[in-house]
Amino acid sequence: MIENKSWFESIADRKGPRYVAIVDALSDAIHRGDLAAGDRLPPQRDLAKLIGVTPGTTARAYAIASKRGLIAGETGRGTHVTKEATFPQLFQEPKPSLHTTPFDVPSVYTKSEGPTPLLRNLAIPRAPSPRILQIMSAGMSAIAPDPLKSASDYKQYLTDFSPRHRDLGAEWMRRMGFKATAENIMLTAGAHIGISLILAFQNLQTMPLLTSSVTYGGMRNLKSINNRPMIEVEHDLEGIVPASLEAACRRGMGKLLFIQTAVHNPLCVVTSVYRREEIAAIAKRYDLIVIEDNAALAAPVNDGPSVAELAPERTFLISSTSKSITPSAPVGIVLGPPGWVSQLLTSVRMHHLYPSVLNYALLEWMLKEGVVEGIWEDNIDVVNRRGKIGSDIIGREYFRHGPLSQYGWLSLPNEWHPDAFSLAMRQAGIQVGSSREFTLQGATCAQEGIRLALTGPETDQELTENLKVVRGLLA
Repeated sequence: MIENKSWFESIADRKGPRYVAIVDALSDAIHRGDLAAGDRLPPQRDLAKLIGVTPGTTARAYAIASKRGLIAGETGRGTHVTKEATFPQLFQEPKPSLHTTPFDVPSVYTKSEGPTPLLRNLAIPRAPSPRILQIMSAGMSAIAPDPLKSASDYKQYLTDFSPRHRDLGAEWMRRMGFKATAENIMLTAGAHIGISLILAFQNLQTMPLLTSSVTYGGMRNLKSINNRPMIEVEHDLEGIVPASLEAACRRGMGKLLFIQTAVHNPLCVVTSVYRREEIAAIAKRYDLIVIEDNAALAAPVNDGPSVAELAPERTFLISSTSKSITPSAPVGIVLGPPGWVSQLLTSVRMHHLYPSVLNYALLEWMLKEGVVEGIWEDNIDVVNRRGKIGSDIIGREYFRHGPLSQYGWLSLPNEWHPDAFSLAMRQAGIQVGSSREFTLQGATCAQEGIRLALTGPETDQELTENLKVVRGLLA
């Protein structure tokens, strides 16, 4: 089908926002019969030039029209009018509002209804090391009990958090670059579960939580589970802004603080040592309880003391094997303040959120055999190489890669809303994470953008192809 050019000639005469005018003109043309099923529309960038608007405006309009069922995009065919859009409308369904954002984009963290097309992955990271499957296979064979012998060695893992488990967690923390002693260690089924168990403490259950306006998506979703008040703290390229944190504390807005210092997920920034010292001082001054989440690291870090080292009497330090080994066998490691581990153990028992016996048996084998260091070397090589690919293709004006992180952060030009960009990427067959996945409701100082999982694609070539699509939308 050829492109029908007459439908958009009336856009200039229509009142209101340009994206609304585009959708209205398109809808009217279909219902008048000027556009038929299968008629092809101009590419978003071409239409933007024809009518004198930004590409973000046409992308937003096409996204809304697609949600209404007026148009559909297909690889190789472009965007065309759907057959259903031309059917007589005997019963009018309520139309989605054109004036509300964010759009109803399927969330990275929620399950969508009905079948969805298989999208190329720039949203969820994979294990970076190319050897991880072989290492895990060797480990599974090594820890499997011999059916002809006593399984007593394996049964030791089934005891209720013995010194063996705590020694394992302390050894992990030390190799990751953090000071730790076994008596203050607790193993959980993952970092997110470790955080959830801390927040479930009886004396913390209703306490408001101070955190950056753009934060770890799982933390943001905890608000919807228990309706915990979350207080926005300003965040910049060095981490949480101490003046903003102190102002919130001075107003008595919270006694519980969530931070990510080694590398922030999703913003890909590192909290400077000076900032960490300021945060620790504020925590002591206002008697805050701190949850320091460093689970996003792909390998050990050596960039100065953590807040947990500066204020150990009040800080829970979170680590995990998910990003640094593999998400297929997660173990969360929590280093708690002295005297708090017994309460954490009680929380684990109450909620029946024990870690997998198989997962920590596998982790113990990896630490004993010394293979974790090889995995970390692989991880460093992969994330650094892919971060450079992102910088080379997209450019440092828009792209930021966090050190020892599997993610990159994409800042958007003013004409792009993050959800409109996410929808445009989905139309191109690629899933990304819009900043709305990570932004506190009602936030006033949130950084808008897109999180890119650089280790999501299996190969460098696949990543390159996906990032070229990103760059094309920005051009």
